[in-house]
Amino acid sequence: MSEAQPIVVRRAGAPDVADLARIQLVTALHAYRHIFPEDAPKPTHEALRRRWAEVLAQGALFAAEACGEVVGAIHAADLGTRGGPGRLSVVGEIGGLYVLPQWWRSGIGATLHDVALDHLRSLGVGTAELWVLSENTSVRRWYERRGWRLLEGVTRTVAGPVFDVRYQRSLT
Repeated sequence: MSEAQPIVVRRAGAPDVADLARIQLVTALHAYRHIFPEDAPKPTHEALRRRWAEVLAQGALFAAEACGEVVGAIHAADLGTRGGPGRLSVVGEIGGLYVLPQWWRSGIGATLHDVALDHLRSLGVGTAELWVLSENTSVRRWYERRGWRLLEGVTRTVAGPVFDVRYQRSLT
């Protein structure tokens, strides 16, 4: 990694899906090794490639490039309106924030995060949400420093004893 190299964030498209799957696979195997049991099934490149293609169809996808290669990704989607009478709000979601481990602490994750939130704001979204692995405490603290707040009691099972928690923040 060279700090002198510029980081370029751009809209990603279908030709980027294989790179995004590779980034997620490398990052997840490194970052989540202490969270998932050793005997847990590992994601495959092909399954992740299909998932990124689905994500691309559901919202905006952004890729970060450095030194001529794609090194990070995030997606942002408008989830529509929620709430009861008199409480409607437009809600968006970010997710799939992955940066290759050798680029951690380079500012790429923060840049991708901010681009995704700016995109949601441009759509008129007032509240953003995201899911984080409950045991991924360092990433949870990273989001909390950026204004995200845990939605108490909102979880979803990922696999076996591993689950996600939901975070939310205002975009106004």
